[in-house]
Amino acid sequence: MIVTNDEAVFRRLIRLRSHGINKRDDPFLNGEQAYTDGVANPWYYEMRELGFHYRLTDIQCGLALSQLKKIDRFISRRRNLVKAYDSAFSHLKTCRPAQTVGRDNSGHHLYVIRIDFASVEMARAQLMQKLKYKGVGTQVHYIPVPMHPYYQKLGHAPGDFPHSQKYYLEALTLPLFYDLTDEQQLHVISSVKELLS
Repeated sequence: MIVTNDEAVFRRLIRLRSHGINKRDDPFLNGEQAYTDGVANPWYYEMRELGFHYRLTDIQCGLALSQLKKIDRFISRRRNLVKAYDSAFSHLKTCRPAQTVGRDNSGHHLYVIRIDFASVEMARAQLMQKLKYKGVGTQVHYIPVPMHPYYQKLGHAPGDFPHSQKYYLEALTLPLFYDLTDEQQLHVISSVKELLS
């Protein structure tokens, strides 16, 4: 499911979700095929571009609509969790939040910290393993596109994007989800602080 307030994006997404076809209201390009005596043929449709089969099922639509009714509550909780993380880590010299702009407008899909691994004298994999041992799951979001073999075969090199590469080498994603309790978050915070201090 994608939501947008951009008409051009909306129309393109309608096509892309269904094999490049919009049966709703795209004007037809092949008039002699599309109309009989000036009236649109009821069976007719046109493929405008290469698309995909991304149509939602009825069950997925029902679930999405029920979740949208709770969206304000979900976002509010995530923003509160982010504020708690920001406050807890604000005095650590070894890490900082990856995103600091637009905090009050973000839905906060992820909470990523950037860590100076050299100063903590620990590799990211070691830190992740130690956090896992304490019951804290972490992840890395995301591996930069030019680091993937597919894009390297197309001529892209990680060194051409030094900011992306630097971000990737420092990034660690901490737990952030609606049902994360205050107690669970405090455990995450204390575990991270203990290992990074």
